[in-house]
Amino acid sequence: MIGLLFLLFGIIFGILLLWSIYEEQCSIKTYRQNLSTNKNWTSWHKRDFERLKSQSCIVEKRKYSLMVVLGSGGHTAEMVQILRTFGQNIFSTRFIGQDDSLSFVEKTCQFLYIVASSDHHSVDKISCLHERDGAMALFPYQILWIPRSRHVGQSYFSSLFTTIYSFVVSSWKLWLCEQPDVLVCNGPGTCVPVVFIMFFRNVFYNLAQRKRRTRIVFIESIARVRSLSLSGRVLYPFVHRFLVQWPDMMDKYPLVEYVGLCL
Repeated sequence: MIGLLFLLFGIIFGILLLWSIYEEQCSIKTYRQNLSTNKNWTSWHKRDFERLKSQSCIVEKRKYSLMVVLGSGGHTAEMVQILRTFGQNIFSTRFIGQDDSLSFVEKTCQFLYIVASSDHHSVDKISCLHERDGAMALFPYQILWIPRSRHVGQSYFSSLFTTIYSFVVSSWKLWLCEQPDVLVCNGPGTCVPVVFIMFFRNVFYNLAQRKRRTRIVFIESIARVRSLSLSGRVLYPFVHRFLVQWPDMMDKYPLVEYVGLCL
């Protein structure tokens, strides 16, 4: 009798989980279809950043959190430039002329950087960005280390196992941290398990009827001119916004947003 109850519970839970995954996928598809094409790439953040001074942040007395996944080498260089322009754009368009804007930003905005183990180069770049860049220097930040999903030159077959290991360890660490408002990544292998974890976190929050979700933004690398990267092909159905830097991408992938060059 007890076994049947557990079986029934498992079936019901499985149905609810599948339904929540389906709803989340439909939500992502609708969200992407309703977006208008952006002519200026720096506008990618505005829809989600509008919540910065909204009741969702003020009433809940929490910080607006932006999670950023860093890769190594070229991925980090691109992301640093994206973040530098992001910080400048925020202050030039939203906060100029507001007396309390700087203190407000310091108190309500924070960055959480996800970095692969042993990638000290990315940490040095981010530390330099926050210490020397005028706009970004106002944002507090933290570093979260996770296992690397795929090493440069590693075969696709062996990377399957390292990705699974990274997913397990990353799940534990990311579920313990506060849910970010926006997750931004630009294609390193490290971002694959992170995006899936945040996707399923949204699914479970949907089951729990919690309104707060993480918006996932994928910015394809400037090196991808006519086709998506491996991580881009994997994550294409699971992100809310998929931004590309070359117009040829729009012919092959209908739900991408062409935003021009980010560098």
